[in-house]
Amino acid sequence: MNYTKNKKQSCTRVYVKSRNALYSRSKAKDFAWRGRKRNPMQKQLPQKSRLRFKLYLMLFLASIFGMIGMFVYHPFFRISKIQVNGVETITPQEIEQTIYGAMDYHKWFLFPASSFFFVDASEVESILNQRFPLNTVAITKQFPHTLTVLLQERLSTILYDNGDAYHFIGLTGKVVEPVRKVTDAEWWIDTEIVTSTNERGEEVSEKKEIARHHRPDMNGLQKDVGEFPLIVDTNAIERGTVALNTDVIKEDYISQVLEWYEVLLQQFDLTISYVDVSSPYRTVIFTNAGLQILIALPAGESIAQIDRFRAAYKEISDISVIGYIDVRYPGKIYWQ
Repeated sequence: MNYTKNKKQSCTRVYVKSRNALYSRSKAKDFAWRGRKRNPMQKQLPQKSRLRFKLYLMLFLASIFGMIGMFVYHPFFRISKIQVNGVETITPQEIEQTIYGAMDYHKWFLFPASSFFFVDASEVESILNQRFPLNTVAITKQFPHTLTVLLQERLSTILYDNGDAYHFIGLTGKVVEPVRKVTDAEWWIDTEIVTSTNERGEEVSEKKEIARHHRPDMNGLQKDVGEFPLIVDTNAIERGTVALNTDVIKEDYISQVLEWYEVLLQQFDLTISYVDVSSPYRTVIFTNAGLQILIALPAGESIAQIDRFRAAYKEISDISVIGYIDVRYPGKIYWQ
């Protein structure tokens, strides 16, 4: 029995619309999509209320800007007081003048740099470091118109004494500036009575100088020029007042002496009065406590000699009764 499958013919219906109908429909869709409809739940403010709101907003903004302007431009908030701490050779007036000069402009051509709110402490610190020889400088602001400056000067010159005159010298050993003459009161003379017989057989006694000792007037120097490390060399080749830029002492000697100044103060709480390098192999460090430390500068071994001093310092129970400590010789330490 034969079965045959009826073939179904698929047909596609084509709907043809006129151009006018398509155009009308697209126009209606665009109009509905772009159109704005009023929200029936929205309340519209009356015209007077909207005007009042704008007025209040303008007054509020004006008061805000007015307060900002008062804080920025009012003289009460300008820096008018500067407290300077830590100066030695630099005068506080020099620091103050530099700071006021650094603030004498307007930021962005509008805001005064001297206003408490616009003072840039780091910028002022940078200017001070460029203007003066400083190790450290820190500036803090104190409301409403005060700056506090804490600084530490960098050592650039020391005092040099050749027995005839005091000079400022640089760290390379060259004379920078003469200070003053050494007075007669700064020389101690040892004498003795010498007895002799003259031509007539008579005994004659006279006072004879047997030694001279130079003791700088440290109190007078500090009053005149401030506190500086002092190196004394009574056997100097250059006598009297020395000309500028003259080499008077080795640079290596200066660096060793300054190292002793720093170590004794920071590690042993000992302040040096002055250092006598008249005999370099027997350089004497005079401390304010009365202790004398004997070192050898030509050895160039500051660290080794400092270590020997440290060992002696630990061994001595009462440093105040010690007259001197000799650390010149490797492996040997003497004190009395």
